[in-house]
Amino acid sequence: YGMCRRLVMIIAKVVTLQAGYRAEQEEVEELGWNIDDEFEVENISVGGWHTDVTLKGGSSFNSCFFEFYEDGKPLNVYSDERFQKYKFIK
Repeated sequence: YGMCRRLVMIIAKVVTLQAGYRAEQEEVEELGWNIDDEFEVENISVGGWHTDVTLKGGSSFNSCFFEFYEDGKPLNVYSDERFQKYKFIK
C-alpha cells in the first residue's frame, strides 16, 4: 500500500506584539492578536538575517513574534536543519 508519513503540527505562539518591522506591528494590531494566541504554521524559512513564518492561510510574519512548538513540545526553528534556507560549508 505504500509508506505512511507522519504528519507534524507546528504551532507559533505569540510572545510579543512589539517585534519585527513597524508594518508588521500594525498588521498584528489590526488582526487583533494577543499574547499567547496560537497559530498553525504552514512554512518556516530561516535566513541569514531574517526568518519568515507563514501561517496557515498564507500570511507571513517575522519569527520574533513567536515561540514554536512541534506536537506540543518546544521547537528551536533556528537550529533545526529542516527550516534552514542556507547551508554553510565548513
